Amino acid sequence: MVGEFSTSGRILTINDKFLEILNMKRQQMVGRLHKDFASTYESTEDYRKFWQKLEIGESLESTEYLELPNGISLWLQQMYMPIKNNKGEIFKIINIVQDITENKRQEELLQKQTEKMNKQDVVMKKQILELENTQSKLSYAYTEAKQKLTTIEKSIYIIEYDLTGKLISANDNYLNLTGYSIQELNGRNVKLSVPSEEIETFNKNWE
Repeated sequence: MVGEFSTSGRILTINDKFLEILNMKRQQMVGRLHKDFASTYESTEDYRKFWQKLEIGESLESTEYLELPNGISLWLQQMYMPIKNNKGEIFKIINIVQDITENKRQEELLQKQTEKMNKQDVVMKKQILELENTQSKLSYAYTEAKQKLTTIEKSIYIIEYDLTGKLISANDNYLNLTGYSIQELNGRNVKLSVPSEEIETFNKNWE
C-alpha cells in the first residue's frame, strides 16, 4: 500500500490497495491531513517532531493506530521516505504501508490470555499455600493427639481375669507397677491380692 503526502502532511495520492484496506473512496482521502487519522500521537510534541524530521529529509518508520471517519480502526506499520526535486528540496513524502491489524489483535488476545493465566496461577499458588497450611495444622493436631494418647496409655492399667478370678493377661503399666513379670502373675487368683477384711465383700461382688 502506497500513499503520498505533502511536507505539511496533506494526502496527495493514494493507491487502490490502500483505499481498499481503508474502505474509503479516493475523494474522501485526497486533501485530508495525516493528523486527521493519526490517533496514536496526534497533537503531541513527538508528532510535530516526527514531521519536522521528514521535512529535513530523514526517513522514518512508525507503527500507528488509525481511527477512520467510517468507524474502521487499523494498526499500520509505515515507512515514510522524503523525496527531493531537481533543486534538492523536499517536496513530498512517500508512505509505504503494511496492515498489521490482525497481528495486533492476536497480540492483544495473547496478552489477555497470558494475564488470565497469570491470575489463575496466583489463585492456584494461593490455594496450594492454603492446602499446605491445612496439612501442617492437621499434622500438628495428629502429633498432639498421638502424644496425648500415649500419655493416657501410660496411665492405664489393664488386667484380664477368667471367671474364676485367675489372671490371664496384664499390660506393661500394671507389670511395671507391681514389679512382676507376666509369667509370675499368670494364673494367680485375684483373691490373693485382696486384704482379709475385704474378702467377704469381694466374694459377693465377684459372684
